[in-house]
Amino acid sequence: MVIRDWNLTLEQFLDLPEAKPALEYDPPRDGCGATVRQKSMPTEGHSALQTTFIRLPWPLRERGLRVRTELSTVKGSVKVPDVSLYPLEELSRSTLLRGRYPTTPPQLAVEIRSPDETLGEQVGKCRFYVDEWNCPLALLVDPRWRVPEVRTYRPHLPETRYREDERIEPLYEDFELELTPRMLWVEADLYN
Repeated sequence: MVIRDWNLTLEQFLDLPEAKPALEYDPPRDGCGATVRQKSMPTEGHSALQTTFIRLPWPLRERGLRVRTELSTVKGSVKVPDVSLYPLEELSRSTLLRGRYPTTPPQLAVEIRSPDETLGEQVGKCRFYVDEWNCPLALLVDPRWRVPEVRTYRPHLPETRYREDERIEPLYEDFELELTPRMLWVEADLYN
């Protein structure tokens, strides 16, 4: 569901009741009102990948990083990555807007494509995280891809694709995680 040209401020949006699936907000621009979009219900493949992205980075806890799912981030707009990775100090209640929402971008944002989302919309969201919010790294995965693939995005750089047994270099460089697309697909049990 998408509502366009809505006369709604960010503060008014934050006062709306919680929704499942989550709502996202883009502020008014170019003479048009705000846009409110409801995320898609997760499919089985989406859920499996989301669970995998929760488990595999678990060793990062020792370095003070925390994995969160569906955590709204407020920075002029409201976005809800499927999975995000934050330093623990940025999640302390005193640093959160209204005690609930981070206002700084995550260190990693993961988007998992759902059937009613276009690839272009998901790429646009990843580009927004890295180019507008300065999130250091965003990943895009689609459980329907026949060949395991992870697309990576960094600020103002072109997309990079990693397939099958290629190590996802930015995850290794930034977090010392030895992951490949195939490892994600196997862990998520997407080969059945």
